[in-house]
Amino acid sequence: MARGSDLGVIYLMSNVGITAAVFYLPLLFYDRGLTDLEIGYLALPYSLALFASNALFGKLTDSRGRRPFLFLGLLSASITTFIYILPSSFTTFAVFRLLNGISLGMFPAAIIALASDTSTPMGKLSSWRALGWTLGALINGALAQYFQLEAAFIFGGILYGCAFLYALLRDVGGNVETRRKSVTPPRYGLVIRHNWQVYLVVILRHGSGASIWIYWPLFLQEDLGLTGGQIGVTLAINTAVQAVVMRLAADRGDPQRMLLLGTLLSAMAFASFPLATNYLQISLTQILLGLSFAFFLVGGLRTVEYRGLQLDMVGTSTGLFEASFSISQIIGPILALLVFSQFQTYTSLMYVAAIITAATTLIYGLISARKSLDIEL
Repeated sequence: MARGSDLGVIYLMSNVGITAAVFYLPLLFYDRGLTDLEIGYLALPYSLALFASNALFGKLTDSRGRRPFLFLGLLSASITTFIYILPSSFTTFAVFRLLNGISLGMFPAAIIALASDTSTPMGKLSSWRALGWTLGALINGALAQYFQLEAAFIFGGILYGCAFLYALLRDVGGNVETRRKSVTPPRYGLVIRHNWQVYLVVILRHGSGASIWIYWPLFLQEDLGLTGGQIGVTLAINTAVQAVVMRLAADRGDPQRMLLLGTLLSAMAFASFPLATNYLQISLTQILLGLSFAFFLVGGLRTVEYRGLQLDMVGTSTGLFEASFSISQIIGPILALLVFSQFQTYTSLMYVAAIITAATTLIYGLISARKSLDIEL
């Protein structure tokens, strides 16, 4: 059966697993001799694959059932996280990034749709995600500092495997029909028409933010002199704040206003990064970042879940929400390459991201002032 606590455990373990690929992969590439520009280029096949996978499998969860894609995604994520330790060339890394992106896009919509099926609040579910990132940051930071970087990817693969076994043994989703047909056949156009403003703000805000994360570990290591363990702690501060806010506050209030507030605070957070000159100062900026992302993520997720319920297409609606993050991860590397090749500094990316996100806040504020959560079919 699918219970909120079971889904939370799976969400936690899978997000512990993903932290190595997101935050320590640039350092692994750097150690393997890749250049800054090559590191930026390698984000593109991953983001393209993640976008296509989230969009496709989100829709399939509505028409074919949740469970098959939950199990398949977790198992393949385990395998494709392990293989990062094998290649040593740009081409092989690109292939494995592509495969990993497909794997990681298979199961998020299935987890969210199962949670919605069982009336699990989105803020509570998302707090498990943030807790996973917190534990992943601390554990992988320690592994990166006291062992080789490859240890973080071995650990991530093991965690995905454990999530798969847990879902299998607990029969997660067993009380939800394995082949589910919506009252309305899943249609991308209908879902996009009702959610486009949320998807747009995700693409713009997170796309500009993604340009920062491409080189974030290198900024912390090269510009601020942080160790692998300290990098893990800075990430853990961010995600720990997210976990607390998501669990205690993010399921309350108007989700559209919450999304707007999260976008505004994100602009402020991005602008604060270049002002930091040491470990303590950058750690303080992560409190604001965690607060902003908690409101941003859950506000957007609650909005698209509500509309998905009205359309009987929760999987499609939330799958496209996750796909919007994937589009932003395509925009991010392109923006990072353009800005970095022009200015040759990591901080220039942060200023550009702050400007774009501030403009996004204004755009969404104007749009949401004339929109409501009422749906007319």
